[in-house]
Amino acid sequence: MAKVFQDSRKRKGGLRPWIVSYIGLDGRRHRDLANVSTKEEALMVLRAKQTEIAKARISGVNSLEALKSVRLGEFVTGEYLPHCEATHRAATLRGERSVLKLLAGSRLWSMNLRSILSGDVQRWFDEETTKKGKGGRSLKPATINRRFAFLSGALSEAVKRGLIERNPAHGIAQLPERNGRVRWINADEEARLMGVLPEYLRPVVLTALNTGGRFSEVIGLTWGDLDFTAGLVRFADTKSGKTRHVPMNAVLRDALKSVSPVIGKDGAVPFVFTNPETMTHYTNVAGGFTAAVKRAGLTGVSFHVLRHSFGSRLAQAGISPEVIRTLMGHGSYAMTQRYMHLSPSNLRSAVDALIAPKPVGSGTSTAQAPKSAQVV
Repeated sequence: MAKVFQDSRKRKGGLRPWIVSYIGLDGRRHRDLANVSTKEEALMVLRAKQTEIAKARISGVNSLEALKSVRLGEFVTGEYLPHCEATHRAATLRGERSVLKLLAGSRLWSMNLRSILSGDVQRWFDEETTKKGKGGRSLKPATINRRFAFLSGALSEAVKRGLIERNPAHGIAQLPERNGRVRWINADEEARLMGVLPEYLRPVVLTALNTGGRFSEVIGLTWGDLDFTAGLVRFADTKSGKTRHVPMNAVLRDALKSVSPVIGKDGAVPFVFTNPETMTHYTNVAGGFTAAVKRAGLTGVSFHVLRHSFGSRLAQAGISPEVIRTLMGHGSYAMTQRYMHLSPSNLRSAVDALIAPKPVGSGTSTAQAPKSAQVV
């Protein structure tokens, strides 16, 4: 039973506020404070609430929030992006902001959340596959899938907040990602690259090559992450969210020792690789790195290739998959398995068994097959 009544407790000014009491969509009794001064006004508030509940039941939704006319763009910028800023890593957030700008130019952006159907999402996805990237090249499947993941994540959050009943992106198949080919640099290529790198980038690149750290992990290193006594590098802000420790080898130790702490007006800057112009860590070294790659005559080498090189070299040295997985922070063996074809002990020993010395008397067989299996 719905009703209105005055709270027995007095508020500032000696007023007793009006309360509206009703049964909500969840079947429970709710008591809301009405910002009114008379019983008639409180009854109007109650009737408006009952009308909303009736509309929700007719529409088949589970919350009053779902009745609101909210466009995808309004929800993403007003609610989903702040949610990402509060819960996602800085590196992840940078990618999401770039996807947001692209999504803002689509037809979906101005559509009401409740009017977006699976067909609308599928058409948007199909359009993404026809777009071109830098140099007129087709977008990689992984790039399109990351854009789709952002959209699907926003729609899933809208479901959690009661704005829609289901995610229209569910059931849409993503593009297969072919990650079989791994580009890595050998010792000769490394020497050529190191010979043309700007001075400030050399310790950065050597750190990536000798720890397998991702770009965001390497540039985010602080002096507190380096333990020269124990010979360990700590990656705290990782993709998986789990802290990872990597031992220092002699090359890495010398590279890190060559970097001097930067002192600003507020004292020592905590980051190992500090941009003297911004007095914080570097956020983008693509210009200097890409130029060095070209001068070295290398192709297909991005900063992430340095991480691949770390894993590939470990596999070539015969290091076990479990150790490689731990050092690189892989969440599954499937990621580590990409490097194991380079392991000298992976399949070679099995093939070499074919030419192992045969025991005396072997090479012929006198046993007959069962009559049912004999060829006539």
